[in-house]
Amino acid sequence: MGDAIKLIGIVIIVAGFALKLDVLAVVLISGLVTGLVSGMSFVEILRIIGDSFVSNRLMSIFLISFPIIAVLERYGFEEGAGHLLRQTAIL
Repeated sequence: MGDAIKLIGIVIIVAGFALKLDVLAVVLISGLVTGLVSGMSFVEILRIIGDSFVSNRLMSIFLISFPIIAVLERYGFEEGAGHLLRQTAIL
């Protein structure tokens, strides 16, 4: 039973998603609780979370760019850019 309590993070995530709570908050709380139950110090947990964020920040930038590209495409960015290039090619 001692090792099974370390899986409490999974229960927290399932419950948080079922209750439609904020995803980021649920994941962070789950990580904090799992770390504390596993015997890690609060500072060590924060260090691991910070290191993970820094090592994966390029992935975050990549994922953030998708909605921006979708909005630009929705409002005719490609046609507008093509029109601008045709105008400057004439000059």
